[in-house]
Amino acid sequence: MNWTGKLLAVALATVAFLSLDLHAQSTAATEFNLGVDAFKQSAYAEAIQHLERAVSLDPENQDARMYLAKVYAKQYKPRVDTPENVHLAELAIGQYQDVLDSNLNRTESRDSAKGIADLYFQMDKFEDSKKYTQLASDLDPKDPEPYYGIGRIDLKECGSASIPEGRKLGNLPSKNPDQKKACDELHDKNMPFIKEGIDSLDKAIKLRPDYRYAIQLMSQLYLEKAAADCDDPIARREDLRNWAAWNDKKDFGVSVEARLNSSGDFFEKQLFAGCQSPGAEFSGSGEPYDIAEAYEVYSAIIPLIDPDPKTHMWFIRIDTLSIGKGSSNVGSTGPTGQAREDWKQSHGQTPADTALGDYLKMNTKTWLLQRNFTLPNLYKLVTGDEIKAFSSRGFGEGWIELSAVGFNADRTMAVVYMASHDGKSFLLQKRNGKWEVLGGLSCWVS
Repeated sequence: MNWTGKLLAVALATVAFLSLDLHAQSTAATEFNLGVDAFKQSAYAEAIQHLERAVSLDPENQDARMYLAKVYAKQYKPRVDTPENVHLAELAIGQYQDVLDSNLNRTESRDSAKGIADLYFQMDKFEDSKKYTQLASDLDPKDPEPYYGIGRIDLKECGSASIPEGRKLGNLPSKNPDQKKACDELHDKNMPFIKEGIDSLDKAIKLRPDYRYAIQLMSQLYLEKAAADCDDPIARREDLRNWAAWNDKKDFGVSVEARLNSSGDFFEKQLFAGCQSPGAEFSGSGEPYDIAEAYEVYSAIIPLIDPDPKTHMWFIRIDTLSIGKGSSNVGSTGPTGQAREDWKQSHGQTPADTALGDYLKMNTKTWLLQRNFTLPNLYKLVTGDEIKAFSSRGFGEGWIELSAVGFNADRTMAVVYMASHDGKSFLLQKRNGKWEVLGGLSCWVS
């Protein structure tokens, strides 16, 4: 064969090889798309078949490996140690690890590390989970989720029995030798986890200030710290103040710094101890409610509730709630009626007292809300009949209910009640033209 013939043969072979390779890639892409569609429809067995074929035809397809890992992980049942279930976790980890080892895409590597960390967490393999969580953080230091992941692991490491144990030890006489020994053991075991967890969650919240899961976890870790400080009453008291402050941030959006610097804890309790929670009857009638400052107050508290996940919209009951019988979750720790009267006599009439008085006056009847809200998401004012049409759930599930707002004389202090999954009373103050939550209390209607 002459050189021309040889070159032609090589060219034809190359074309044939490239054609086969392109066909394989095309088929792999088809299988990948079918697998993704099946995954989205929760047809996991079908998704696995398509995605395994996609990986077999195109081993470099990292997207197919990622989705295959997700399908395996979706079927894994946390902390169920049957061989079949554990094998699903191992298959998912294997696919995630292949993506990590390829090191082709930093974002996919980070997400793979997070996927492995989450599976190990569900398997109660906390050391392995922390290793991959740290790897994810190293790959993307500006991602708050790995810092949250470290805090979540540290809280688990403390153990579910530590809080009641610490509370029990804290109630023993301080010179009790058994208490001292048990407290030291609890402190030495949990404090390294607590300190690391608080530090990690602090980083997560700085990166994402409205990170509700991290905020909730922070309050729980301070409760663990109070348990571990069972032999130190001063430290324990400070831990509980921090726990309350982070709890208020989670429930009411209160600044932790403002809460810790506040000397009005007792005042907040006396203000809301009766928790004048409005009644739940639908009236569907009333005068138009057109106080501009009231809608500023509403717009400050409604974003504390997540919008409807399907519509990304808030559904707001059109008529305000009139006052009914209410109760609070303060229980026996709340001050008595006489204590509240003593407070008023010793401190005089405060702006918040005036706002509370106006609140009680304004909510003796219902008002019709207007479309004057300024919210970051869409909202819709709904009637009782509309709520019954779109929701068969119980009171407050899926929509928002509001009272009229009570103000002090110059409208710089406000009291308002809002119900969604539960009811909450809020005390707000206007600072630099912006309404900020000073305190609140969770309530329920009885």
